[in-house]
This record gives sequence, C-alpha cells and structure tokens, in this order.
Amino acid sequence: MSKIKMYPNNFIGGTIDVPASKSILHRLIVASFLTKGESIINNATLSDDILATIRAVEALGAKVEINGDVIKVTGRETYELDHDVVIDCGESGSTLRFLIPICTLFNRNIKLVGKESLFVRPLDVYEKIFKDNNATFIKEKDSLIVGGTLDKISGPIDGSISSQFISGLLFILAKRKEDTTLHIKSLQSKPYVALTIEVLKCYGIKVDYNQYLQKIKVYGNQEFHPTIEESSGDYSQAANFFVLRALTNAKIKLNGLNPLSMQGDKKIIELIDNYYQNTPILAKLSPKLASKLNKRVVIDVAHIPDLGPILMVLLTHNGGYITNFRRLIFKESNRVLSMTEELRKFGVVVKELGKRIYIPKYNGETLRGDIDPHNDHRVLMAMVIMALAYNQEAVINDVETVNKSYPNFFNDLEKIGVKIERYE
Repeated sequence: MSKIKMYPNNFIGGTIDVPASKSILHRLIVASFLTKGESIINNATLSDDILATIRAVEALGAKVEINGDVIKVTGRETYELDHDVVIDCGESGSTLRFLIPICTLFNRNIKLVGKESLFVRPLDVYEKIFKDNNATFIKEKDSLIVGGTLDKISGPIDGSISSQFISGLLFILAKRKEDTTLHIKSLQSKPYVALTIEVLKCYGIKVDYNQYLQKIKVYGNQEFHPTIEESSGDYSQAANFFVLRALTNAKIKLNGLNPLSMQGDKKIIELIDNYYQNTPILAKLSPKLASKLNKRVVIDVAHIPDLGPILMVLLTHNGGYITNFRRLIFKESNRVLSMTEELRKFGVVVKELGKRIYIPKYNGETLRGDIDPHNDHRVLMAMVIMALAYNQEAVINDVETVNKSYPNFFNDLEKIGVKIERYE
C-alpha cells in the first residue's frame, strides 16, 4: 500500500467536478439489469464499489459496455441459468444487499463472495425473511449462498440497521404476480429508500407509499422499461469540501451537484449553516437532555450515517455532540472507534456518553503520528480534511482506500492547490 505526505500551505482554492453519486449509480445499474433492453447511464464515476455492482450484474448475464463516463447496460430476457454463478461483491455493502434478493429470481442457488469485512456487516433481516420462506441462506465468513423464492414477505421489517435491506426487496417486488406492501419499523436513512423509489419510477415501476415510508406498496406484474438516466454529483463526497470551505474560508467551487437531488447527504449544507449561525440543537432531544447539554450543538446522524466522520471534523471547530450514531459502527470500519483514534492524534479526545458522542474543540496541538484510514474511505477523507483545515503536515497511509468511492480525491486536492508528495 502506498502513502502520501501533505504539506501545510495556504491553498488558493479552485473548481472541483464532484464525482457521480455512488448511491444513485448502484441503483441505476441494478434497475437497468432488470430491464429486457438497453439502458444508458451518463456521468458515471467508476469507483471500486461501482465496479463491484457492474461485475455482479455481468455475472448474472447482463451485457455492460463502458465508454468514458457512460455505462450501457443490456438486461437479460429470462432468469433461467444453465451454470453455477459466483458473484464477487468486493467490499461493497450496497452490491451485496441489493443482489441478495435479486438472486432469488433465478432457478438455482447463487454464491456471493467478497472481503471478510463485508460479511461482518449484519444480514439478519434477510436471514429471517429467507428462513420464513424456507429459502437457502448459508453464510460463511467470506461468502453467502442464497436461493429459492421469497413468496412470503410479511412485516414489520426492521429498518434500524440498514435501509439497504428495504431497497434490495423493492427491486424484486414488481416481478411478483401479486401486489406487495412492505410494513417497515424503525427505518433509518429514509432518504436512501426514497432514492430507490425515485429510481424505480424512472424505469416505469409503480410504487405507492406514505409520507414516513412506514408502508410501501409495489404493484405486481410490472416490467422495468429501458431508459436513459444520469447520475448527479455525490453530496456525501462534496461534504468533505463543504466542511473544508467552512473551516478555512477557501474559495472552492463544486460542479455537478443537483440542488433538487433526493440524496439525504444534501443536508450537509443546512448543518453547516446552522452550526455557524450558532443554532444550538439540530436533533430532537427531550427538554431534560437539551438542558443538560447546555444548548450545545447536537447533530442527529440517524438518516445521514455517511456524513458521520466529516461531521466529527466539523464539530472540532467549536465542539458539539453527535447522536443516533449506532449505524456508524457497522460500516467498512467501526467509524466511531476509527475517528476517535485518529482525532486523538490531534489532541481531540472524543467521549462516548451513552447515546451520544462528544467532540471537543480542537486546541491547536500538532498532529502526532501518521493518519491511518482503518480501511475506511470516509475516515481517510475526513482526516485529510482535518489536517488541511488546521494547517498540519500529515502523512496518510494506505491511500488506495479512497478508491472505494472517490478515486480522484487526491488529484482534486491538488487542483485546489494542496501540496502533495507521493510514496510507494
């Protein structure tokens, strides 16, 4: 693994073309696979996770052509397989959780493989549904074999661990003969489910739902229609530069973001504005707890878990709390522990206080030690922003980690004037 060294300097700013939304791309590729024709996806960014989803649909019989930032996907006519299939999901949670239900459309068991860290992530919701249907669900430390049909999907379905379970089921329900209504409890990351529904509609799938996404109805006997779609810029990646801009007043222009996007991480703009306007409470708290925290800033990350690491960096400006952080534990790393360890190198001692985390104000200490990404792309990017924001010379190890979602991250930093030295 290679590393880089960043030098403290007053970078001048500039323009960055924000990479395409990984969340949207995953969904577009999967929906395109489910059509019986050719769909075109424009403005694609080929990160490791997106390549994993492309490999997955190819393994199941899709024809995929890539030309620059354009992906052309041709779906298959039937779901009959005459050979065993192994799908390599790499380390992509979206690929794994979206493809598990889709595998049940086929006439034989299918094996999904990937990094061991991928299969540490919870799959209990699916396991229960497969068990209820007497379907195959055999989990090993680095693989999963699934098969059978999911004729019985009764609720309520637990959405507290990941919204990806709900999205994965939504992709296959239109293929059933009957209409299906999902009843969902404790749904986290609601914007991601809303994004899935929006993509389904683009492919002609009729879906009804209530305001809080506690009940979603998908009509049966529907066909996915080929289409031409475009992925807009990724707000979760742009968040790093929004925070850098807020902490340094650097003149950074971000291209490619859709202000009307359904992406939940668009909330970063509101959070930064409120933080700098000294809006004290950004989460729903009991009056007693709010009083106890002396009206300090409290950010609820229940529906925006991917923003967790960079929000912890933002809070080092003047201190504050993060609440509803449980889902940060079940990512590429335990992001609470990873960020706690890395921020400590700056003298920022994070404290976990029951259901909330306290991030104190950075006191100006010099960075001690190299930055370790803990095999987590969002931890890496957040800590790079931390070093840049406070003008610290920093060595970053295992920089390939960023390829999972943002391969051009360090190139884009150089575009805005950051001085970087690369090592092998």
